[in-house]
Amino acid sequence: MNRATSLLLVLGASACYMGPSLNGVQVAHSPHGAVGSFTTQSRNIFTGELLAVQDTGLVVLRADLVTFVPWPVITGLSFEFPKVAIHDGQTPTASQSQQLRSVSRFPQGLTPELEERLLAAYKQTSIEVLRQ
Repeated sequence: MNRATSLLLVLGASACYMGPSLNGVQVAHSPHGAVGSFTTQSRNIFTGELLAVQDTGLVVLRADLVTFVPWPVITGLSFEFPKVAIHDGQTPTASQSQQLRSVSRFPQGLTPELEERLLAAYKQTSIEVLRQ
């Protein structure tokens, strides 16, 4: 093989995309956040759409109710994408928080205006807080 052919093969191979595909990732195809499975201290199990990540917990949409779930209440949390699992009320690492934030419906957070509009859309006056 001459140099030109070798170079052409190397360039052609480097142009091929190799890596995971986003075709099967729900959040890549809709404006909604990732859906996760939650278990609480009271052994309540539910699924919910991740709306926003806050320092003290998560804002989720569960059964058409905007709900704040504090970290200490969560005994189990898992998302298929990204692969994040949190157990026993632990606070997520900075990396886990960033991964969750990136797949939430509001990755920039909930401003007071966004929160007001979101609550109005679901006919709520305030965010329900899940208690221990």
